[in-house]
Amino acid sequence: MAKADSMAGIVQYVAKPSPQQTRIVETLRQRIIAGELAPGAPLPSVAKLRDSFNTSCVTIQRAIVYLRDSGYITTTPRGSYVSETPSHLCRSTIVGIKSSNSALISCLRFSE
Repeated sequence: MAKADSMAGIVQYVAKPSPQQTRIVETLRQRIIAGELAPGAPLPSVAKLRDSFNTSCVTIQRAIVYLRDSGYITTTPRGSYVSETPSHLCRSTIVGIKSSNSALISCLRFSE
């Protein structure tokens, strides 16, 4: 599947995620949405994720790239972390904001 960037004339080929990658992405995404992995919290290491999902490091890394590109996590040379403003908070209607929840406030400021 090709996706064209009309401004730069660049064509990127985006591979369809494998069923295993989709399972990993959905599992981690649900943990983030449920609050099991809070904003700023580190994701388990690639090795730990590889062992828990019984798959290859490449599959884990591709899932991490998808989560990063979707706004759920950020990556650094030291590891991957849940985004301070996860995309599920920025794309939803938010009611009853508490001032102590900096992720929601940051998200609202970002989306204004």
